[in-house]
Amino acid sequence: MARNDIRGMQQTLRELRKFNPDLLKELKKDLTKQAQPIFADTAARMPEVAASQWGSKGRTGYSRARAIRGMKVSVRAAKRVKGIRGSYASINLTQSNAGGAIWDQAGSRGNYQPPRQRGLAFNAALTRSTGRGAQRGLWPSVVARRSEIEMNFRLSIDRTARIVNLRMQQRI
Repeated sequence: MARNDIRGMQQTLRELRKFNPDLLKELKKDLTKQAQPIFADTAARMPEVAASQWGSKGRTGYSRARAIRGMKVSVRAAKRVKGIRGSYASINLTQSNAGGAIWDQAGSRGNYQPPRQRGLAFNAALTRSTGRGAQRGLWPSVVARRSEIEMNFRLSIDRTARIVNLRMQQRI
């Protein structure tokens, strides 16, 4: 699990939610704007047709356009993780489209055994179409730009924290 700590983020998000929800919306917009190069890199790797027998209709159908629209930035002030004491704030880049998530993650568990042999053929077809195994989408883009992302996100959060502090001092 990749983890980068940004001090003060959890407290800043909680204060934003209490005192100025509009500023929290601005932070989310700014983080989404910072994530656009990652989303563009991922979109460039997405095939028009992921697998020959995989349709584009229904909730789990693959459509490149819907998969691109499904990439989102999620900001949470408190997240609990098993094995870690307490909670922490998190920024997640997620694929909210079911077809896009299947394209991205299919085959990550491996060890397919009968009667699920269709899963093996499906994963092989996805690998042939993209040239990669599981973790085809957001993860390789994030790894390639990790230091840039961390710096940009940190600047956005620090800027927002300064605005919150100034507004809180003005209220006192």
